[in-house]
This record gives sequence, structure tokens and C-alpha cells, in this order.
Amino acid sequence: GPETEPSESNQGAFLEELSEMLKSYLPKHCIALRYDLNWESHWCREEDFDVKGNWIGLPQKEFQEIKLNYGTCNRNLRKANSNILPANTIVLDLTQDESAILNRMKPKTRYNIRLALRKGVNVVSVGMEGLETWYELYTETALRNGLHLNDISYFRNMFASKTECPDNGVNVKLMIAYYDKIPLAAMFLVLSAHRATYLYGASTSKMRNLMPTYALQWKAIQIDKRKPLP
Repeated sequence: GPETEPSESNQGAFLEELSEMLKSYLPKHCIALRYDLNWESHWCREEDFDVKGNWIGLPQKEFQEIKLNYGTCNRNLRKANSNILPANTIVLDLTQDESAILNRMKPKTRYNIRLALRKGVNVVSVGMEGLETWYELYTETALRNGLHLNDISYFRNMFASKTECPDNGVNVKLMIAYYDKIPLAAMFLVLSAHRATYLYGASTSKMRNLMPTYALQWKAIQIDKRKPLP
């Protein structure tokens, strides 16, 4: 939390005031509060691209803190040194047909998708029985990239939450890309009424020349486009 979202110019003051109000409820030796904010980024409308058209990304941590502390009295809000989950969300418009979506991609991306399919990479949607395979790929990915490693029960609970969710339009899919029965990549895809979210991904270092992650994400796009509208 928090779940409410004040205006951009008041966000720092809001968090500062909230923190002061919570002080009396905190343990004596508590030194900090952490907020995971589901708020629109201050930089989401910035058009900072390099000469090749690639987004430059967020400013340095120190500059983010300057904006975050706007309107505060003590300027004590700090940006974490690292993020457990990706800090940025990229939204892909899927209202166009598949050929139009492909045409909007870079030539190399289109080539890699077609290469994976031509080489025989097969993407399947699995249930709880695929969790062990997922976790092997996920563990390899986390260790390779120095990422936080969740226990397998974390992902088991994701499947359980699907059955407990009161909104029947929400679906959690585990998708695995295989080559000759060898799992190469996997991802969790969450489908809702008007959105599909690529939640977690993993891949092995083996046979990366087959571009399994490209086949995997293209299949996710196809699944979302073909799901029935509410």
C-alpha cells in the first residue's frame, strides 16, 4: 500500500504525513518504512529516447529522490537501491490484428519469432503439474542474474488464488516453451477482462540460439488476442 493515489505534486507530502501518523504504532527500533507504490510513474510521459528510438530509462536514483521529496518538510523519502520486481511496465496495444502487431516490431524481433517457430520450438499451456519444470528454469534464471529467489510455494499459491478469485474473468496460465521435449523457457501470464500481464519469466542458458523466449511471448500475445471478450 497505500491504495489511494494523491496528485503527483502531493505524493511526497502524503507519504511523509502517513509515515508520521504510523510512528506510534511501530516497534521501538524500527528505522524505516517501505512503500511499494502502485502509482503512475512521474516519468511515464517523458519522451527521452536515444538516436535509435530506444527509451533511455528512469533518471538516476538521486534525481528520483528529488522529485519524490517535492513538498515534504524533512526530505527523508528514499528510493530503494534495487527493485525486487521490474520497476517499469510496458503496455502493448493488442487491438490490431497479428500482422499489424508484427509489423510494429523491429525486424530482428520478427526474425527471432519466426526462427523459433521454424526451428520447432513448441509452446504449451500447463497446470500445476508444470510447476517443477517452471521452478528449475526460474531457479537457473535467478542465480544467473542475481535475482531474489521465491520459494516454489509462492507460485503454487498463485495457482490457488485463481480458484479463489471471485472474478471468474481472471485466469492464470503457466506457459512453457519446449524443443524436442526439453524445456527452454517459461512464463506466468495473467489474463483478465481487458488485459494480459506478463508476470514472471524464466529461461535456461542452453540452446538460446533457438530463441525460445520470443516464441513464448508471441504465443502469449496470440492467446490474449483470441480470448473471448467479456
